[in-house]
Amino acid sequence: PRQWPSLFPACNGDKQSPIDIQASNVKRDRHLKKLSFFSYDKAVKQADILNDGHTGKHGFLIPMHWIQYALTYFPSNFLQKSTAHFPGTGRVF
Repeated sequence: PRQWPSLFPACNGDKQSPIDIQASNVKRDRHLKKLSFFSYDKAVKQADILNDGHTGKHGFLIPMHWIQYALTYFPSNFLQKSTAHFPGTGRVF
């Protein structure tokens, strides 16, 4: 959220990742049901992408069952050439 830095001042940097999942610490909850994905075989016909110089902000419509959802904000970081980030590992090289 936009108010993230005011809620958590330590996260007020210009290159913050919202979640650092340490893959080695992940534990499976066998009581949870398996995720079901729908419409992944359908191509996105129209999408909006905004490059603000730091992230790419995507938005598009997702049909699921009888309802159509709008994904209005899906950020992607544009990394520096000298940085490689492996999502889910908590490691930056």
